[in-house]
Amino acid sequence: AVLEHLMLEMVGEFGEAANIVKKVVRGDSKLSDVKGSLSEEVVDVLIYVLKLVYQLDIDIETVYNAKMERNLEKFKKYSKA
Repeated sequence: AVLEHLMLEMVGEFGEAANIVKKVVRGDSKLSDVKGSLSEEVVDVLIYVLKLVYQLDIDIETVYNAKMERNLEKFKKYSKA
């Protein structure tokens, strides 16, 4: 139940951030006016990501580095090198 709760909370916070961005994109708000609120929502998402990392006992540095290596290889064809 803890895993479900963390995931749902994270997705909820992500939705709140997306809603702020939607309002900026459609012209209801200026990014400069909502940057503080958007920043708080992004940090809320990060908090839940970190809680999930802890809950799942993920070695974040190892998994991150391995994923970045796979992404570099996967997207190599798009680089200008």
